[in-house]
Amino acid sequence: MNDRTQPDPLVAGDPLTWTPEPDLLAVLTDTSSPGVARRALRTLLGTRAASPFGERVLLASSELMNNALMHTSGECFLSAWFPAPHACVRVEVVDASPAWPPTRSTPPTVGGRGLTIVDSVVDRWGFVGRPPGKVVWFEIDDADAAGHDA
Repeated sequence: MNDRTQPDPLVAGDPLTWTPEPDLLAVLTDTSSPGVARRALRTLLGTRAASPFGERVLLASSELMNNALMHTSGECFLSAWFPAPHACVRVEVVDASPAWPPTRSTPPTVGGRGLTIVDSVVDRWGFVGRPPGKVVWFEIDDADAAGHDA
């Protein structure tokens, strides 16, 4: 569905206008952090958190947060933007590791499926270097955004 080599639309000059400050910023320090961040994402998504759109956002966010905590050291950060009219959400996970996410044509039998899951549930995703580490990002469009309030 998606191409991991796709450039970051913010860097590539995507016509979407994202505010410089995220609507949500969470510091990920340990294994309890993803749960706290998911609760904050649910609040940000409002009534749409329980929709298929919200479920996709929460699943992809969980995968990126867990990958960052499992494969890097130090703090990681989750940022999310959900600007009105709430037709698209963007989530970024920043970590201090310069190592790119692994690419696998066939996932191993145990673990290693996080980015495959992300690829299957998001509309766009990729990664970009941000010294000293990287940003792994995704965007999900909400086709049912008309008539909904966050």
